[in-house]
Amino acid sequence: MIAAVVLAPVMLAVVLAVSGVAKWRNRDATRSAIRLLGLPPVLQTAFVAKALPVSEGALALALLLPGRPIAIMAAAAALILFLIYWVLVARAMTFKPRPTCGCFGSIGDQTIRGRTVVRNTLFVASAAVWLWATTRGASVPGLLAGLSTTGWLWLLGAALVAVVTVLVVGGGPKATGTPAPRPMTNAPSANEEFEDEDYVRVPTPHGLLVDAAGKPVTLLELSAQRAQLLIFANCYCGPTYAAWDLLKQWAPQLPAIDLHMVFAVVPIPEASTEYPTEGALYDHQGLTWLSLHTGGSPAAVLLGADGYLAGGPVLGVDEISEFFEEVADALRDMPAPPPQPAASTPGGPPVVSTGAVTIIPGDVVP
Repeated sequence: MIAAVVLAPVMLAVVLAVSGVAKWRNRDATRSAIRLLGLPPVLQTAFVAKALPVSEGALALALLLPGRPIAIMAAAAALILFLIYWVLVARAMTFKPRPTCGCFGSIGDQTIRGRTVVRNTLFVASAAVWLWATTRGASVPGLLAGLSTTGWLWLLGAALVAVVTVLVVGGGPKATGTPAPRPMTNAPSANEEFEDEDYVRVPTPHGLLVDAAGKPVTLLELSAQRAQLLIFANCYCGPTYAAWDLLKQWAPQLPAIDLHMVFAVVPIPEASTEYPTEGALYDHQGLTWLSLHTGGSPAAVLLGADGYLAGGPVLGVDEISEFFEEVADALRDMPAPPPQPAASTPGGPPVVSTGAVTIIPGDVVP
């Protein structure tokens, strides 16, 4: 048996371990990947999102264990798993837009493309080679025990090449294909905290969005009558769908304002029973997303009906969830409008502020 064949199970074990940890750390991304790959609803559950990374971790360990029966079963399981992944990725190549594969949780840019298929093909080939080797009595501990000094040097050299490749090719954040955002004058950055906890209101920027029917609308036109809470997303990843879930959860509790998902750069996805796209907006090339200086995706901002920002931008699912609560508190604490609008307080209507949210009565229309 050629000693170099031990590289196949070691590589597969590392891949499965990394994949399992990444999926476990971001189970929302795993669920969204299952959904985007068009798998049956029975697989789009929290249980599967937990069981899959645990299974990958267990399989990674099994590939390294001694004993011919265990080695053969682990190799066969790895081959079946990687064949399933290969079929799913190849099928997703026909989707428009192509989804993220979620193979490694939320690590890096995982948009499915030709190289994703090539990568999975190499995984399948490695698993097939290892299955062949195990049927001839090979195991990882047995092959490692039989390595000579030269063999160990080759193994360490291969590991060094792998580490350098990861550092060179995957060592930094992926570009989004859009220019770097420029902050608005005097505008707070995403999640900025102010010492006096007063929200600094700035004019609504001149952003342009497009609805599902292709009709353009500016941010000022959109918020001319009612306050608008927008959630911006520039990908189809787990956090995007988690933020969308929050919007669906809070929409019935915030009847005084309008809530919209805004897809920047990526097109509005096809509607489904679980995720209808009614009210969704498209931000061409993410220009409005950039003008708001959200700092990332998903992000939320509240537009006041008076032409000023009433809250945000805030970045991240947890921050968006807190943002919804602050908006609800602000609306709950808002005083009733006076019987005669003409007799309003000099200097403008009263302001209601809770942390990073400021809403004036003119922002909402019952």
